[in-house]
Amino acid sequence: MRLLSVLLVAPLVIACNDEPTDPPPPATNTITAASNNQFLPPNAPIRTGGTVTWEFQSVAHSVIFDVKAGAPDNIQEPLQNTTEERTFETAGTYRYICGVHPTMFGFINVIAP
Repeated sequence: MRLLSVLLVAPLVIACNDEPTDPPPPATNTITAASNNQFLPPNAPIRTGGTVTWEFQSVAHSVIFDVKAGAPDNIQEPLQNTTEERTFETAGTYRYICGVHPTMFGFINVIAP
């Protein structure tokens, strides 16, 4: 009986000692450049080599990244009612603003899986 108790309890003890793992970051993410002058979500995770799509609504916006190694090309031209994609090859946090509405900003968190 004692052996049976040890055999039943041992897997529970071992499982409790496993470190929790975060789910891997997504390969794609979508950000809405909303008509209320917000990027939604304001903070988007992506894995290295992943693609972010900006959905521009009825108000024109652009996407201008802070100068940083690994940042993709800006979306210079204000766009509306369309989408635009950028791929992120280098891990790091990339801040961006709207060139039309400079108080509108967001972050892309590129995470190596």
